[in-house]
Order: sequence, then structure tokens, then C-alpha cells
Amino acid sequence: MKQNLTKPLTRGNQRVLKDFQTQLIELLKKQDFEHISVNQLCQLANYPRSTFYNYFDDKYDLLEFFLTELSKNLTAQNLPFVPDLPTLIEHFDKLYDLLLENENSVKKIVQHNRADGYLQAALRNYFWKISQQLMKESDVESSDLPLELVSEHCLSILLSVIDWIFLKHHFLDKMTAHQYLTALYGNKKYF
Repeated sequence: MKQNLTKPLTRGNQRVLKDFQTQLIELLKKQDFEHISVNQLCQLANYPRSTFYNYFDDKYDLLEFFLTELSKNLTAQNLPFVPDLPTLIEHFDKLYDLLLENENSVKKIVQHNRADGYLQAALRNYFWKISQQLMKESDVESSDLPLELVSEHCLSILLSVIDWIFLKHHFLDKMTAHQYLTALYGNKKYF
């Protein structure tokens, strides 16, 4: 990303970033990420290519920005990472609510982006990165099991249930999803 997001952005910068992000989402609803071009993004956002390249290196950089903005919604409450069932359910609920709020868009994006495609791989990798960040900020003391291993186990359970519901189209209400999480977690106390 060519813009420094740690500094305050002008309204113009904010508008350009939002416009490109919005058009990326709209294109993802119609075609897979691999077939989206910078030209399409610029045409739909009504900016010249030079403006796009003033902000982003390429479409992958734009996707990284989009995922960063998405993660702000998920980590806004600064929920600490503790590898236990209640925390797993809290993290799940935030992701579930976000996806449910945008269910129609999610369905269209999933319809046009293969499960083995770049977009879904990027989403999974980004969730792993967020999990690792939360884990590093954790004050949990380790027991016999390494914290990193338990973290990966918890995230794997969370993403499996999210995949089942939203990517594989087996809709579950939140309470049933909690039951699945509990069963998969195994009611074990790791720490």
C-alpha cells in the first residue's frame, strides 16, 4: 500500500480508497478475483489508472487493503486472545454477525470465486494472521501445550464452522453453531 494508513487521511484520500474498495466488492460479486483487472476497477470507480497506482501496487495490494479494513471490524473491540471456548465463541460471533449482515454480498462473492481460488485463500490466510497477532498480544501463560498450537486449533475450529455455514451453504443459526463449536472444541481446558 502506497498510502501511510497510520497518518490521518484527507477526505479525498478516504474517498478514493473507499471508491476502489467498493468497486472491488462489486466486481467480486460478478466474477472471480483472478479475472478482475485494474482497468475494470478504474473504469467503475471513475479514476484514471495513475490514481490507482498512486495508492496501490496492484489488485493484490487493493485486496490486502480491503482485508485490513475488514479486520478492523473484527478486532475493534480489542478482544484478547485466550484459547478457551467462551473466547472462541465471542470471536466466532463477531465474524458470524459480520458475514450475516452482508449475507447477500457474501453469497454472490462465493458464487463467483472458487473455493480453491485466490480470494478465499487470501481470506483464510488473513484470518490466520489476525489470530497470530491476537495470540502474540495475549498474556496467557503456557501449560503443557504451546500457545501457538492451541491458537491454531481454535482458529481451525472457528474457520471450519464459518466455512460450513457461509461457504458450503449449510446455514445454521447462532445457537446451533455454538453447539457445533462446543462439540468440536471438545470441552477441554488447555490452560
